[in-house]
Amino acid sequence: MFDVGDKIYLWVDIAFRFLLVSFVALLAIMGGEVLIILVLRYMFLITITPFSLWNLFSLGFAFGAVAIAYLVRVSLERGFDLKPVEDE
Repeated sequence: MFDVGDKIYLWVDIAFRFLLVSFVALLAIMGGEVLIILVLRYMFLITITPFSLWNLFSLGFAFGAVAIAYLVRVSLERGFDLKPVEDE
């Protein structure tokens, strides 16, 4: 039913959606971390160092992985006219 190109496109699409959801979750977690640090700093006058540069690197890495998966997905879709068969 599926040929090799359709299977590749389907798995790249699954990987792209997983990476996109992971990136959004990571962004939400880091946003919550910043919010908690701001509340602790200004409400309770506690000195806490803000999130480290490592968090920004991991966020950038996640964005890069999502971008690469998206570019592969779009190039397969446009270059080879591959789209998964939709169920009725």
